[in-house]
Amino acid sequence: MLFSFVGGTGHAEPLAPVADVMRAAGHEVAFTGHERYLSPLASQGFRTFAVDGGSGGPPLAGRLPLVEPSQENEDRVIREYYLGEVPRQRAPGYAELFDDWRPNLVVRDEMDLGAAVLAEAQGIPHVVVLVFAAGSFLRSAVVAEPLSTLRGEHGLPPGPGKSLHGDLVLSPFPAGFRDPAFPLPPGARLFRAADSIGAQPVPMPSWWTGLPDRPVVYLTLGTIFAWNPVTCSSACSAGSRNFRSR
Repeated sequence: MLFSFVGGTGHAEPLAPVADVMRAAGHEVAFTGHERYLSPLASQGFRTFAVDGGSGGPPLAGRLPLVEPSQENEDRVIREYYLGEVPRQRAPGYAELFDDWRPNLVVRDEMDLGAAVLAEAQGIPHVVVLVFAAGSFLRSAVVAEPLSTLRGEHGLPPGPGKSLHGDLVLSPFPAGFRDPAFPLPPGARLFRAADSIGAQPVPMPSWWTGLPDRPVVYLTLGTIFAWNPVTCSSACSAGSRNFRSR
């Protein structure tokens, strides 16, 4: 089973509990992604294969000033980066890896659409693991045209085919985190990472029980701070706009 991720830590970590379960069940498991993010996975005993493209630019000497959030820019990044630049950079590496290692199943993060298209073109079933709770990034209005173009480059018919939802969708998020305008696809399965790897539940911090009975907002900058907000992809800023109320 080949686990493939296109971004950084926030794209890789949701795959790890699933890979851990598959490995414990006796399957041969490997990860592929940018080499910068493979070391933690290799330290867990997973076999790794580096591929070019995707969150691999050199780190900057310092942080740049933050820029105004822009949905238009986020959508552009998805169209031009996740459905353009990266899939085309990675296509030769994916094709070689699929031919040499010959995975029976590809498990990929939801933004790794290049792996999805290559897997479908080669007749390899693939599973999608969600990495964004709200589900609003891969909107049809944003991805339909560039995805059809990418599929056509690999001999696949227009339309989403299996590229968006694969053969199965796995979500590590509570159902209530999902934007009602973008429901989970039929047959999607929810899981909890702690249950998957047999870890003991972590108790809530003491201050949690003392919170007043008011709405609570969860705010995060994601797993990698947006040290380069000009070129940082949607992965860096997605978490800062996801919230929930209690």
